[in-house]
Amino acid sequence: MMQSISHHTTPSGHDVWVLSSMHTSYALGVDDYGRVQHMYWGPRLSYADDFGKPQGLAITGGHERAEGVSQEEYPVWGDLKFGEVGLKVSFADGTRSGLFEVERASIDNDTLTLHLQDTSYNLHLELIYTIYPELDIISRKVRLINQGNDVVTLERAYSATWRLPNFQQYDLRYFSSKWGADFRLEHTPLTSGKKLLESRRGITGFDSNPFVMVASPDAGETHGDIYTCALAYSGNWQLVTEVSPYGQTSISTGISDFDFAWTLAPRDSFETPTSFAGYAQGYGQASHNLHCLQRKHILPKTFANAPRPVLYNSWYATGFDVNIDNQLAAARIAADLGVELFVMDDGWFGARDSDKAGLGDWGVNTHKFPDGLGKLIENVNALGMDFGLWVEPEMVNADSDLYRAHPDWVYHFASRPRSLGRNQMILNLARGDVRDAVLGWRTQGRPRRG
Repeated sequence: MMQSISHHTTPSGHDVWVLSSMHTSYALGVDDYGRVQHMYWGPRLSYADDFGKPQGLAITGGHERAEGVSQEEYPVWGDLKFGEVGLKVSFADGTRSGLFEVERASIDNDTLTLHLQDTSYNLHLELIYTIYPELDIISRKVRLINQGNDVVTLERAYSATWRLPNFQQYDLRYFSSKWGADFRLEHTPLTSGKKLLESRRGITGFDSNPFVMVASPDAGETHGDIYTCALAYSGNWQLVTEVSPYGQTSISTGISDFDFAWTLAPRDSFETPTSFAGYAQGYGQASHNLHCLQRKHILPKTFANAPRPVLYNSWYATGFDVNIDNQLAAARIAADLGVELFVMDDGWFGARDSDKAGLGDWGVNTHKFPDGLGKLIENVNALGMDFGLWVEPEMVNADSDLYRAHPDWVYHFASRPRSLGRNQMILNLARGDVRDAVLGWRTQGRPRRG
């Protein structure tokens, strides 16, 4: 069996770790100053000597120079760093920079963890790498542990900085979308400077997808260098591609630092979302690798490899005007057409006859369904279809029993008007009482056949 993670020491005494997959190698090591430096990412190399040694400084004109030479795996703000950084912290005494050195490393099957410690404060940093050897994909995340007695404020905590080979031309591909025009593929050359992709909407979705491909300009379906990067996170995110004046190209991604600050209490920890990245030859192989990652490692095993069902959704037929009679009639038509999953959309709950009322009141509307949803579900199942139900549990209308009882449960500033979008507000799921209420909601009947 191929060893996916190996460690060796260079003749000059530098620790180096190599993450090896079927077709790629990824190498990183500790330089003379205890910093973790990126060394290589690309087609697989066979020998330890192929990766050279980690280098953070160069001597030019008799002076040490890090800019344009150092390629820290996870750059922390401080020192003479002028590019994108992964971490920015503020300590209780007013110090606003971090300085970390490697203490030790641990390998657990396909996961490498580098343990770093701030040189002056009791803040511990873990860089966590997991390799998926058969897919040529690596995941990264960061864990911060406050081992001191004072609060530490995180002003930025990205998941990863991915370094690409230097002095190469690259094209950037990403998705730009809006309602009714989903997942439009954008294509632009990467030139010197930064390009920021982000979402401040609080969610990912059709209009904000934290994913990019960075490729050689001649790349096609079966050839060319393709680097992919995705962030597994559903909140506000940022993804920054940067080309430095020295020809260094990087991709940095993580939780958005816009309107962000995290108070890390003594003895508390913070773990970032996971970033997945891969290298492949050709867009086709890059796509296949990501699809396999989803099926093998992310989707629930119960349906990861099952064909997606043929789906019917009630919205475009009945809108808010759902009731037991028209849904039973629609179910019979859908079954005749070969539908496998029958989904009833908006309008089945509360006083929900328009988009101005009812959101938040997730009880079955007994005027539309006098006996609850059980009869509809049983008939849909008897026709050979699974049953699905539309919900939007994070939203609430002002005209709802929930909002009248708990107006403080929505995101708002007490001194400002409350923001309405499509006549609704967003519940503050950071509150424990709100989460408990959302998780406690039940509807009559089973949403899906067992």
